[in-house]
Amino acid sequence: MRSQRLAYWRAGEDNLGTGASVAFLGGAVVFIVSLIATRLVTVRGSHRRGVSVKLGAAAVILGLLAIQSVVPPLAVAAGLAAVLGSLVFVERMLWPRS
Repeated sequence: MRSQRLAYWRAGEDNLGTGASVAFLGGAVVFIVSLIATRLVTVRGSHRRGVSVKLGAAAVILGLLAIQSVVPPLAVAAGLAAVLGSLVFVERMLWPRS
């Protein structure tokens, strides 16, 4: 039961807290930057569009980090999900694999 209680431990609070937000959103930014680095090392050719989209997504996530103190935790999580979902959509649908 303890693990279930911790899963929504801060759900009713006004904000997630700085430490938790940095860990949550910062982890997503590190993931996106690692995707960029991996792509640059393993794939030949132009990377400009893909890197630009990923850096834009990372910037939006950092924007979420800046406003995390004034929005509820659910909005932070939903914002991150929307950014990552949009990133996948843009990469897979607008630029099909060749």
